[in-house]
Amino acid sequence: MYFCSMKIISAALFIALLASSCSDNEPNDEAPVNNELQTEVPAAVIDTLCFLRTGGINDVDSAFIKLIVEKDSVIRGDMRYLPKEKDSRIGVILPGKMHGDTMNLEWNCIQEGRKFSVPVSFILRDGNIYQKLWAYDNEGEEYLPDTASYGLMYKPVDCSLFPVKVY
Repeated sequence: MYFCSMKIISAALFIALLASSCSDNEPNDEAPVNNELQTEVPAAVIDTLCFLRTGGINDVDSAFIKLIVEKDSVIRGDMRYLPKEKDSRIGVILPGKMHGDTMNLEWNCIQEGRKFSVPVSFILRDGNIYQKLWAYDNEGEEYLPDTASYGLMYKPVDCSLFPVKVY
């Protein structure tokens, strides 16, 4: 009985093997299998960096920066100045390139219902981010002089602290 069962199983396996090796030459939609080792290109590394600066009496004024960085580019960002009893300034940081640890970008923002765009420059140092100080021209418009220092320091924070709602 055992011998007979083995013959039936062997015959069934042989027929299955034979059937699988036959082909009717129709194209196969499946990708060919390559048994050689393949090296995959890693997906681009995307980092989300968030920073906070506080100031004013009892540190009640705050400024937040959130940057989405991929390789040597800032994909997008968000920047919010939230002084306690003054008008806030909220906007998006436009995409731009990083040059080493320096980022020269554009910030489109709104303050007191007025939309405007100002240049911003950041430098990453020791885990912190520093913002270049603005100067003002004769019309009161902000600009970044070449000689300006990176005088505003923001400390890294968990991105969950980034304000979603502005009061």
